[in-house]
Amino acid sequence: MRKWIAGLKIRQKIFVSFMLLISFCLLTTLYITSTRVREVIRNKTINYSLQLVSKTMENIEYYLLDTRYLAKNIALDEQVNHKVLELSEQKAAVDYRTQGQLGVLLNKYKYLKTYITDITLVDDNGRGSEIYNLAYDNKYHIAEQTWYQHFWNSGAEWMFSDLHKSIVRDTSMSSLDTFTFFQKVYDAERPTRYLYTIAIELDARVISGALAQVNFNQGWINRVYNGNDEPMIGKEDSRFPNNGDIAGQFGDKSNQIVQVGGDKYTLLQSDSKDYGWHIRSLVPQEAIMSEANSIQLFIAIIGLILLLLAIYLSNVISKNITRPLMQLMKAIREIERGNFDIKSIVNTGDEIKELNDVIHSMAFNIKELLVRNKEEEQAKRKAELTALEAQINPHFLYNTLESLNWFAVRKKEPEISEVITNLGKFFRISLSKGSKFITIEQEIEHAKSYLSIQKFRNANRFESSIRAEEVSLEQYTPKLILQPIIENALIHGLRNKELPGRIEIRVEQEKDAVLFIVWDDGVGIDAEKLAEIRSALGGTKAAVTGSFGLKNVNERICLYFGSSYGLFLNSSANSGTEVRIRIPILTEPPGE
Repeated sequence: MRKWIAGLKIRQKIFVSFMLLISFCLLTTLYITSTRVREVIRNKTINYSLQLVSKTMENIEYYLLDTRYLAKNIALDEQVNHKVLELSEQKAAVDYRTQGQLGVLLNKYKYLKTYITDITLVDDNGRGSEIYNLAYDNKYHIAEQTWYQHFWNSGAEWMFSDLHKSIVRDTSMSSLDTFTFFQKVYDAERPTRYLYTIAIELDARVISGALAQVNFNQGWINRVYNGNDEPMIGKEDSRFPNNGDIAGQFGDKSNQIVQVGGDKYTLLQSDSKDYGWHIRSLVPQEAIMSEANSIQLFIAIIGLILLLLAIYLSNVISKNITRPLMQLMKAIREIERGNFDIKSIVNTGDEIKELNDVIHSMAFNIKELLVRNKEEEQAKRKAELTALEAQINPHFLYNTLESLNWFAVRKKEPEISEVITNLGKFFRISLSKGSKFITIEQEIEHAKSYLSIQKFRNANRFESSIRAEEVSLEQYTPKLILQPIIENALIHGLRNKELPGRIEIRVEQEKDAVLFIVWDDGVGIDAEKLAEIRSALGGTKAAVTGSFGLKNVNERICLYFGSSYGLFLNSSANSGTEVRIRIPILTEPPGE
């Protein structure tokens, strides 16, 4: 992979890089978005479906609660209770008239609710079941029904029975599925005295009607369970898992995925708080995720369009980036051939434009450098010839100075003798057998000799001091770097000063350099002249009056050690001048 990438051109690398980056970001974003959208839609769909199931449970609960209120009203009806007491006190004969009146009263309650199929009052206080309202000529005997026996044996005060066929016979209701609500009634004055049991039979179709909302949804499987967890509606649908399977796998928790006949369903359950009834609905996963699948397809199409757009933009961007680079490559090849008068137009306004400007500047500087090197080479040859012509025999000079010194001693002229002695030292160190580097000690000695000669010439019109306490005097320095500075201070700083002047020379050592500091309290340099001298030292302007010696020293140091070393000038009018010469620490003379 690396070899393949390494073999690509820069435009291809940029294109591939853009595509990899964009594709990764795009696919990651699409995946996260698609997953999140799918999850949000699924949750919203399930929440909506669960609300629908819960609303259906509330509707069923309404009928159950309404039936309980009906039983309560019957139990509180004084006429009904009075008729029941009359019938209960007649131990032998059957009072058909009273039973008929009781039947009329109960029918008023029965006809109030369309879903009520029968209301029966039963006495079963240990003496065998006794029916208070009309005889059961058209009904099955309630006491013989298992669902009634289940209620009486449970000892409950009230209960809804399981699903059963109607006790009304020989009518169209005979095969009707119903369920019965039982409520025991006690004497209001003597609460412990049992009076009778109300049995209200309800048409099971009332539950089917309540389920109409959820049954309307295609593919849903719904089942209603009573408080005994027995199916009331939907038990005929064989696709629905039995209670044991559901409870064993999912613990009756809603929003669980169930596998039914190879298809996946989401189990939704809503419970009645007061009666223990609940609805279980199986919602097909396809129905839940249909909208999410459509949105995912839409997102995938958008992603494909964006990917195609990214390919186009990557190609355009890579072209725009590499086109100026190709122009720069062409310009560099021209420089390689020796053509420094290149002209490449790059107007991108960014780093490539800066690089173009740098290349042009480099080409111009190289051309200037070649011209300057040629001129310097010619100047060097002229200087060598001039130096050769100006050479004198040092031994002849030293011997002559020794003779003059002896003559001055004989004539008892100590000042002249001292001057001649210093002059001899000055020339001996200046020549130094042709070496370009001397010790710091020799350079200081050379400066002392020069200062002594100048004091003699100027009748001691200035004072001087030299300090080099924290510097190893055995270190090396380019020779004759102090004398031009001192001469410049005397001529341009102290000559026009009315009062005696002073020159201080200090040698200090930094972490990685040695500083020679020459300070005078002369007339100083005004700002304009100082700027001109600094420009001359920087090489951007020709030397001006008063800067030839400084420029010579600075150029020699920069030539030896680089631009980070050299001469630094500080001054202002009537405030003196300070010159700092910075050179590296030299424990031995560099190769010459």
